[in-house]
Amino acid sequence: MLINTSSDYVPIISIQNDWEESIKKPNDTAWVSSSFKDGECTQGQLTFVSVTATGTPVVRASHGFTVEAASKDTIQIRRTNTPFMCVFLAALKTYPDIHERNIISLDVTEQGLAVSASFDKMKVFNLRTGEVRCTLTGHVADIYKCRWFPSGEVILSCAADMQIKIWSAENGNCAATLIGHTRAVTDVAIIERGRNIISVSKDGYAKLWDCGKSAVISDLTKVDSAIFCCSLSSAPTFLELGDPPSTPSEREIGTENKILIIGCEDGTVQCVAVQSRKLLLTTFTGSAVNCCTFVNSSQFIVGCQDGRILLYNLSDATQHAWAWYDSNSPVMSLMVYKTYGFMAGHADGICIFRSFKNKCTTRLQLTGPLCDPVYSIVSDSKFVYTSTRDSVIRAYSPFSHIVKFFDEIS
Repeated sequence: MLINTSSDYVPIISIQNDWEESIKKPNDTAWVSSSFKDGECTQGQLTFVSVTATGTPVVRASHGFTVEAASKDTIQIRRTNTPFMCVFLAALKTYPDIHERNIISLDVTEQGLAVSASFDKMKVFNLRTGEVRCTLTGHVADIYKCRWFPSGEVILSCAADMQIKIWSAENGNCAATLIGHTRAVTDVAIIERGRNIISVSKDGYAKLWDCGKSAVISDLTKVDSAIFCCSLSSAPTFLELGDPPSTPSEREIGTENKILIIGCEDGTVQCVAVQSRKLLLTTFTGSAVNCCTFVNSSQFIVGCQDGRILLYNLSDATQHAWAWYDSNSPVMSLMVYKTYGFMAGHADGICIFRSFKNKCTTRLQLTGPLCDPVYSIVSDSKFVYTSTRDSVIRAYSPFSHIVKFFDEIS
């Protein structure tokens, strides 16, 4: 894993969002471009030439681009005579009719169900058929996050109405409403099976809740900024978590080895030991932190409003261990895939897989959105799903490509 303190500058290679539909027969064309951050843009054209006897499309590129391989849903493009390459992957399936407007949050289960949020409503639907099971109504302002409990039968949501709600996925009924924040609740995390949850809010508080009693157990931290995101993990053995300030309540279940990171509007990042409420670290990114997630128990990444993605080591978080800064577009969502790397969804519609390997010049990009922010990236272990402002949920199958192109990099 990366240990250097450095930055990684690789050009963003972009392609026409509907390229797989635009180059299907001879002389069909689609655009391709490449630009370094803050640099000039190089534009080229892809032209469909023919189909081989085995059904493989032959595509030609112009103006300094080379097509190294192509299929009906994948095209591999390199900047000619450079190490910079991008593998573009079209959606395997789309769900265009679940919502009519932008989809802010999405979560899926390994049992084939999804929940998605648009404005103040959520819908539970079948990923195989696209059939909507039920609509969840009750929030009176925009929903920020919806998440499945581990059972796959219960849903957790939080919204700008300062409320957290727990729902039945079977019939759409709201089982509980948790009230205690004084501003919008922006993110939630579920502890183990879900007896306890954590919420963060624009009021600057991170709160630990007892779901059974719909009551706050404790405030975990308070900052002088809106909190935008959080992520929960088991703690590494080298961290001194401290002792609880008093004997933990019998209603507090599974918090003893848990740590929480939060990302804030003013660029603050904190890590807190959940049971002891001990502040383990504070660092500053210099830009609003829109999303964060653990890579493993000792490392985490944050996505910033200025386009940077920063990797931190809990052993020394005084400065980031690595920075990916190839785009100025705000980072809206992150998803780690094993030890290979992570997907990042940007506000300009770009959704890129970046490797954890040092100085990797290959990228994988999920295509489809036309300059629409990618708000959520989630996986059911077989497929990756994204939600965007264009009201379309897309399913991709990138994992075999990730193993092929990124596991071999030394």
